[in-house]
Amino acid sequence: MKEGDPDDEEELGAMALYVFVFRLMTAGELVAVLNGEASLIETCAVDRKLVGLIAD
Repeated sequence: MKEGDPDDEEELGAMALYVFVFRLMTAGELVAVLNGEASLIETCAVDRKLVGLIAD
């Protein structure tokens, strides 16, 4: 999950793992997300649930 120098020993912090529920997008929302004008999560996520933590 980490790119760069394989000898770099910088530790990554814990990361949360979520499951999201999305609603269907309108054509306008889809175009905005694909063009980078809108965030998929902010546009269509209706629920999220923490399912775990990933740590080194």
